[in-house]
Amino acid sequence: MDCFPVPVNNNSARKRQRNPETWKRNIAKVQRYSPKTLPKRPLCKHRKKFECLSISMRDIKEFHDGFYKFQDKSKQDAFILKHCSIKQTRRHRPTTGSHKPKCSQISYFMFSPTLKKRLKVCQNFFLIVLQITKYRVQSVMSEYFKAGALLKEKRGGDHVSHKHTHKKKAIMDFISKLNCEEPHYCRGKTKRYYLPAELSINKLWLMYNNSQTDNLKVKKSYFRNTFNQNYNLGFGSPRTDVCSTCLQFSEKIKIEKDNNVRNKLLINQRIHKLKANAFFGYVKEEQSDLLTLSFDCQKNLCLPKTPDQSAYYSRQVNLFNFTIVQGSSKSKLEPSNVFAYCWVENSFPKASNQIASALYHRLQNTELDGIKTVRLIADGCAGQNKNTTEKKETFSLKETYIINMMTAFLRTSTFQGDCLLIYNRRKFRLQIKLVNRKHRMFVNF
Repeated sequence: MDCFPVPVNNNSARKRQRNPETWKRNIAKVQRYSPKTLPKRPLCKHRKKFECLSISMRDIKEFHDGFYKFQDKSKQDAFILKHCSIKQTRRHRPTTGSHKPKCSQISYFMFSPTLKKRLKVCQNFFLIVLQITKYRVQSVMSEYFKAGALLKEKRGGDHVSHKHTHKKKAIMDFISKLNCEEPHYCRGKTKRYYLPAELSINKLWLMYNNSQTDNLKVKKSYFRNTFNQNYNLGFGSPRTDVCSTCLQFSEKIKIEKDNNVRNKLLINQRIHKLKANAFFGYVKEEQSDLLTLSFDCQKNLCLPKTPDQSAYYSRQVNLFNFTIVQGSSKSKLEPSNVFAYCWVENSFPKASNQIASALYHRLQNTELDGIKTVRLIADGCAGQNKNTTEKKETFSLKETYIINMMTAFLRTSTFQGDCLLIYNRRKFRLQIKLVNRKHRMFVNF
């Protein structure tokens, strides 16, 4: 039987949203600022100075409903301020009592829809119609008279968080000392950074409590809220295809107890990484007579990719993707400078001959007029890039075009070139070369 999605209420939804209107304290707040009884006409006989008798019962009903239209104190205070005026008293009579003389005088008004004008009424008439006390009106008008602003609500709110500001500051100081990295597959600027994969919020909380005194230790929930609300940090995935030298240094540093030996290992690790960082200077360099080609093999794609059970238990064939990016790391990725060579393993293996053939084809179809140096950027994979086959191919082109050929290999953990970005950015329409259909393309060097 066919079923179709049907909207449900909030309580039955997959992700229930909070409904503050059903909270007990909010219900009490609404009742506090709701009318207690129906509006009634006050017994007032003012005719000259105050026009209380000119207001009809219909006007009183509309004025009362307008005040209680919103069960919110701030909006009701704004209504009071709209229909009252305050001014400074001009004359002060001498008094002998303990009460201080008034410094201001409040006038009360009501709008009559029947007469279509604003009428001045007495204090008693105004208060009985709205069912409020004189102290509420005086507090609203005195605040406006002194500061020129509406009275702010000071009841409720957060009265606890300010007591733990020193703990929050200690947590933020601890987090700011952590080493993080930028996103690996993002060319644009982003504010999200990633901590090492071996860390977690629970581990960070334990590290923080172990490094602080008793008065600065916090619960895990408080540490988690501070981490999530004040930082845009994530945890990276466990790395694969890591540099052997870097991994060797990291494991030795973990188990080494001698400080002198440990310091030497840290120094050698730092030197090793500084040498690797020089690689990225070649990738960023841009010159008019320089051609930079960054190339790398992407992750193998198993075919066929289907949920069929027979295909799942059968032997799968890998699809190889070799990508070449022309230009520096600052260049914009477009179909004109991104080239992908794809073939399946039953046609050709993924070896040095195929990589060199793809490079040869790319250089043969690239305009080299005015180019004096061709720089090839790749990782240090010995079976694909760093081998004698690729060297023979570069030397053959050097003799043909009489240009300088330079090959740079990365010495760090992974190749962070533009080719890795292509694998994760599907919006680019790449120029795919199906190598398995062009067998003549492979040349034996």
